[in-house]
Amino acid sequence: MKSLSILEIISSRRWIGEAAHVFNLSSRLIQRGHKVFLITRRGWELSKKADEAGLPNIPLNMNGHFNIRDNFEDISRLVAIFRNQKIDIVHSHRGHDHWLAALALSISRKKIPLMRTRHVNVAVKNHIFNKWLYNYKTDKIICVANHIRDNLISNNRFNEKKLEVIYTGADTGLFDYRLSGEKIRREFRISESSPVIGVVGRITPIKGHRFVLNAVPAIKKEFPDAKFIFAGDFRDRNFLTHLQSIIEKLGIKESIIFTGFRDDIPEIVASFDVAVISSKGSEGSSRACYEFMAMKKPIIATKVGIIPEIIEDGITGMLISEMDSEAMAVAIIRTLKDRDGAKKLGEAACNSLMKKFNFNVWVEKNERLFFEVVSSNEKK
Repeated sequence: MKSLSILEIISSRRWIGEAAHVFNLSSRLIQRGHKVFLITRRGWELSKKADEAGLPNIPLNMNGHFNIRDNFEDISRLVAIFRNQKIDIVHSHRGHDHWLAALALSISRKKIPLMRTRHVNVAVKNHIFNKWLYNYKTDKIICVANHIRDNLISNNRFNEKKLEVIYTGADTGLFDYRLSGEKIRREFRISESSPVIGVVGRITPIKGHRFVLNAVPAIKKEFPDAKFIFAGDFRDRNFLTHLQSIIEKLGIKESIIFTGFRDDIPEIVASFDVAVISSKGSEGSSRACYEFMAMKKPIIATKVGIIPEIIEDGITGMLISEMDSEAMAVAIIRTLKDRDGAKKLGEAACNSLMKKFNFNVWVEKNERLFFEVVSSNEKK
């Protein structure tokens, strides 16, 4: 199989699911013998992580749709790359980088196919510019879940043949179920006998942390020593203050642990007895859910986004309605009381991930689609 020259471009500032997606895909494509031009946002987290990992990347400004000077500079840089380098395919991931790539390709007059991965279930605005971008400049759209694909068909009337669903997954080498959580328990002075309920994700309203907090008193009636770990960056100090006021009001301060940003998430997850996804929206691709599955954790999750597509209720996890603290408490208590059942849920989740959502399958599907799009483009 011949190698491809792939330009991956993403304008993300933070180390969010989309950024991790691009980092992991680029790394594995290089391992498979392809050449990857990784375009990142200058000075931000993906660019720094790529540098630390020895992953070659080209930083651009990508500072916003209406920054004329930066946009002109970025488009000029991309045009130069398209004209001076052999690029087989361009793969974008967010709205801003999608537009930059499309405009640069038009200016360069290079016949290079453009793809877009849609990571979130946000409707594309139906104006003339987006119709030009998606209908005429984009050769293929990857959706990381069926619900995203369905939304694009129903709301935007996109051609179904242009849409492809490729689920992501988890790195089972990194998220190894054999890892120990002892170090984390020691760090936060949690006894071996205390059950740990964990949530992973940025501390924002959409992630539903307050509904977990409101479930804590009921859980502590059954498990007085239970601890609740919230692992994630909190960028909104006002929201964190709001959560702390809920904690004070409920009198549960001694049971709650906010870790802040951590780079040892696998070890954090290893310390959990129950893993919770409490989102009231979002979860377009739910990296955390895949990682919990890889770690054989019993999962309690709200029925939002991709979750019902990858978790089979009662088989690989337990699904509850969003914003329902009572249902969450009942599900967590039930899981903690039934250790054998919890173990079966975790093992079934891991088996499902290994079969359907492992990284090798994910990379191979992306690679296969790249070849198909390049081949189709050459025949035009």
